[in-house]
Amino acid sequence: MARGHGRILASIWEDADFLSLGEREQRLYLFLISQPNLNHAGLLDLTLRRWARKAQGLTVTELEKRLAALEEARFIVVDDDTEELLIRSFVRNDGVWRMPKVMGAMVSGALEISSRRLQQALLAEVDRIPLDDLSDEPTRLRSGEGPSIRRQVSTHIDTLRGAFQTPDPDPSGGGYGTPSEPPSPTPSDTPAKGVPQG
Repeated sequence: MARGHGRILASIWEDADFLSLGEREQRLYLFLISQPNLNHAGLLDLTLRRWARKAQGLTVTELEKRLAALEEARFIVVDDDTEELLIRSFVRNDGVWRMPKVMGAMVSGALEISSRRLQQALLAEVDRIPLDDLSDEPTRLRSGEGPSIRRQVSTHIDTLRGAFQTPDPDPSGGGYGTPSEPPSPTPSDTPAKGVPQG
C-alpha cells in the first residue's frame, strides 16, 4: 500500500551533516523520504527518469550528481546494477524499530532488496538500533503474557540477519560510493524531544 506521508523530524534542521548539504541535495533527500513507494526498510526503486519529471528543468544527469553527493555524505546507498536505493538511516529515524508489527513489515520490505551492498548497509543500520531503549516487560495478551517489545524486535532483527546471512566482505560496486566505513550520524539520529515513541 502506498504511503500517504513522509516523516521528517524537526531536529533534521539542527543536524550538522544535513546542514552541510547543498540546498538541492537537501531537497532531494526530502523528496526521497516522502515517496509513496518507499517501504519500511527505506528501499526505493531507482527511477531516475520518473523522478526527473517531478521538477521543471531537472535532468537525469543532474539527479545522478545529487544522488552521488547524498551517497558520499552517507545519507543513501545506491546500486545501479540492481536499480535500488536505500535511505540508510530510515529504519531508525522513522521510528520503525520501536514497533514490533512495523518491524515485521520492515523485514518483509528488506527481503525485497536484491543488492548485497544495500543488504550490508541495512544490516549495519540494524546493528545501531538501541534495543536497550525498548521495554523488556512482557506484553499483556488476552491469553496471558507475551514476549516483550525488545524481544519481539530482536527476533525480527535475527530473522533479517538469517535471511541475509553474512554479507560479502567485499561486495561489488555499482553505486555512487561504498558503505564500507562505520556509519556516521545522519539526519536526526537522535529522536526529537516530544516525538511519540511508538
